[in-house]
Amino acid sequence: MVAKTRQRCVEEGPEAVLKDHPRPGKAPKLSDKQAAHLIPVACSDAPDGHNHWTLRLLADKVVELNYADSCSYETIRQLLKNTLKPWQKQEWCIPEVSSAFVAAIEDVLDLYEEPYDPMPPVVCFDESPKQFIAEVRKPLPPEPGAPARYDTEYERKGVCDLMMICEPKRGFRQATYVKCQQTLAKKNSKRYDCDLLAL
Repeated sequence: MVAKTRQRCVEEGPEAVLKDHPRPGKAPKLSDKQAAHLIPVACSDAPDGHNHWTLRLLADKVVELNYADSCSYETIRQLLKNTLKPWQKQEWCIPEVSSAFVAAIEDVLDLYEEPYDPMPPVVCFDESPKQFIAEVRKPLPPEPGAPARYDTEYERKGVCDLMMICEPKRGFRQATYVKCQQTLAKKNSKRYDCDLLAL
């Protein structure tokens, strides 16, 4: 894989290795937007007379919603395989799924489907607090039959905000961090990122 990437970089330039070539194969039965609509249906109450949504019921729902002329339950299984994991649980802020909420989601999905235009760029920004820690005891290197080991005790070295800004359709991405106490620095960093995107 590394050798092929290096060869593409030499033959086609560094920009070419940032994107994959179009892959052969059949086009997906459902678009990303249609799949995003179907997942809440699978999580909703089942139709009358059923305890839960089955793959066949969901396949029939695809046809009912005019997403496709026909749909097999295997297509639904492949769609949900890496999306829904009923055995996992996670603490989450559960929103009220109102009509306004659904309309806002559809606006975002429509925005991502629009063709690339450099004048009104689609910019994604996110930040996450991170903690700096240091080892208080020297970790033990790996040995035959034993992995590397480190002590559970650690020393706090402060916290920071890890910030990511990207423009997916342009292939631009930048990550930076600032200490949480540096409020002004964080604001300046956001302003700098926006100025950088405008170049």
